[in-house]
Amino acid sequence: MNLDSSHSSKTRKREGDSPMLPSSKRVSKETLESVPNDLDDATHKALDDEVLTEIVGGNPSMAILLVAIVARSNQQLDQKYSAFGVVKNLIADNVELEDMLTEAWKSKSFKLVCDISLETQ
Repeated sequence: MNLDSSHSSKTRKREGDSPMLPSSKRVSKETLESVPNDLDDATHKALDDEVLTEIVGGNPSMAILLVAIVARSNQQLDQKYSAFGVVKNLIADNVELEDMLTEAWKSKSFKLVCDISLETQ
């Protein structure tokens, strides 16, 4: 995951609805771009297993899930996204990211999440 503001991703700001609305009712303010990362499949699997071991129970908040993914990345992912407040705001501004995290949780694989780049403006 190159969730890194210094990455040269193409991000467009759009007018969005209140972040308090369900994701189906909000419009993303950010556009996700897929980028290659340095993690091989074995490393992704190990990361998945660590995150799944850490988060037990039903459906976690997507902010907690993203914090867990970043925190267990062995510094491969931008650690500014291991702060709950930063991630909560990021997800509130990005329906596509929230949907991606939801799908990743359902599939128990976080590789696609690790392959995104966001440039916040």
